[in-house]
Amino acid sequence: MEQTIVVIGSGAGGLPAATAIAEKGYQVILIERGPAVGPSQSKINQYNFETASLPWPTAESEWSGSHALQRALGLGGSTLRYQAVTHTLSVAVLEKWGLNVRSINKTIQTTKDFLKIAGHKTPHHALNSLSTRLLESAHRLGWKASAVEAAILSKPHEGRPACNKCGMCVFGCLPNDKTTTANSWLVRAKKTGRLKILTNTQVLKLNLKDSKTVESLDIIRNERPEKIKADAVVVSAGALETPFLLKNSKQTFAPDGIGNKNVGRYLADTRVQNHFVIGDKMIEDAHAGIPIDLVVKEFESEGILLYQGRNLGGIVGPVSLAKLYSVHEGPERTLTWMKNNYKRIGIIASMMESGGNRNDIVDTRKKRFSITTKEGDSQNEVATKMLLKKWTKAAGFKSLWDEVTHHSSLSGAMLRGACRIGNNEKIHSVDPNGKLYGYNNIFVSDASILNQGLIAHPSFILQVLGYHIGQSLGATLRA
Repeated sequence: MEQTIVVIGSGAGGLPAATAIAEKGYQVILIERGPAVGPSQSKINQYNFETASLPWPTAESEWSGSHALQRALGLGGSTLRYQAVTHTLSVAVLEKWGLNVRSINKTIQTTKDFLKIAGHKTPHHALNSLSTRLLESAHRLGWKASAVEAAILSKPHEGRPACNKCGMCVFGCLPNDKTTTANSWLVRAKKTGRLKILTNTQVLKLNLKDSKTVESLDIIRNERPEKIKADAVVVSAGALETPFLLKNSKQTFAPDGIGNKNVGRYLADTRVQNHFVIGDKMIEDAHAGIPIDLVVKEFESEGILLYQGRNLGGIVGPVSLAKLYSVHEGPERTLTWMKNNYKRIGIIASMMESGGNRNDIVDTRKKRFSITTKEGDSQNEVATKMLLKKWTKAAGFKSLWDEVTHHSSLSGAMLRGACRIGNNEKIHSVDPNGKLYGYNNIFVSDASILNQGLIAHPSFILQVLGYHIGQSLGATLRA
């Protein structure tokens, strides 16, 4: 009888794992709490798209914490909302996480090939004149700067068009040129004929048959409770939901919930500091570009990445910028200012990892989370502010720091680390193959496994790790 593996969550960690498992010959049940969401549900072809709600339902209000969350529920998970920069990890970080560097780097390359990452074997996205000046100025400063590699098509692929550079990615991609897990890994997994998808389904509990082995799950499907059997489970519910689900699976064999004492701890996020700049003339080729189109890695060893992109500060159109500007200038001056300046505006930003201490936790009794200020955050904020102003000056732009300011704040979109990966059970929750310490057939594959050392958005590296974990699971069950 064929073994059935249940994968909980269809985001960046879940669907690649499901694909690898199905390709190994197992039956896979993929559970997604949200609905199937297609590009046609995007609102960006309507004049008032900025006032419309996002095209997928969210559950952000379920959680309370130190800052607002940014996530998406639906087939594709948060890649529906955030899927662009292809940030990879240094050898030192991979080794720190206990990963096989050669194997992971090979998976990174094959994943880039599969996703048709722009800037890998296909062209980078064209920069507008503002971005071009910023790139040139970074080089004059002697900084390591380049156009980003991104999971947004720069050339047509499998019936999907090249990006039209509308810059509205977070509202849903109407042309379907942004690469989500739903239009990449899901398509591949379906081709195996071994994938069953349950949308609008929530997992309530993992049930153990002994102290080390899961045998079933309690779920709610179409508002009715069910129990489904599982020969193994991959939990990919997200940075907050995964530790919450594990610790709330209390039972005779797990009176304190599933997982060791580290589950729910070491939560981290990325601290973002946005700097608005204004050029001396209109952007000649005034496309918005992809959400982030430049990256400066000069200061990565210091835990700082610098980026450029109009979407970084939440500007996806005139209305969103007007809301920011009118706070400072009043509505009577905003319209004139916008007419004169909208096509001159750019945003440069810094990203810094923050949190990750033992007391940065997901409260597994209530849906609450907390992240403390990391030692050195304030010094980094001052340092990066000076770097951003230096970059602005070198490009010959004017700073709008005082007029439209986004001070450093935790992103809410890059939470991670509450089930950290590593080879030391005393401080980590899962081993380098994603298997939960102390259990035979429970794996974790989502942002919760990410250890310290990642600064930027994790969607790409999660797909790499997800595929790696899926392959490892198959090998483990056959052993």
